[in-house]
Amino acid sequence: MKKFISPRVGWASYFGILLFVLVACVFSGIRFQLFFRDYRSVEERDFQTITGTVVDYGRAVSSGDITSETFYSEPIVRDNDTGDEIRLDCSGTSWDETYTFLYLENTRLAVIVPSE
Repeated sequence: MKKFISPRVGWASYFGILLFVLVACVFSGIRFQLFFRDYRSVEERDFQTITGTVVDYGRAVSSGDITSETFYSEPIVRDNDTGDEIRLDCSGTSWDETYTFLYLENTRLAVIVPSE
């Protein structure tokens, strides 16, 4: 009978690969559980609404070698009614401008509502 695992590869390599796949599945599950929580809100079109001013940004990404251009994302918005601050995942905002956002409660994915 031929051995399934050759002595060169060894059990450690197979367990290492199995451990890597298991850890990747756990991290993916943690990340996507937020999307699953928001699924019911998307089905029912029950979005959160906030009108507020962009006071800061959570992330800045620079691109280019000679002329560096910086893109800001994940605006931190101060609610005009309550004064609470919330970090949203949205693009196309400007510093110190007021917007109305529709967003999902758990993932903080947001879109800007066009002004009338």
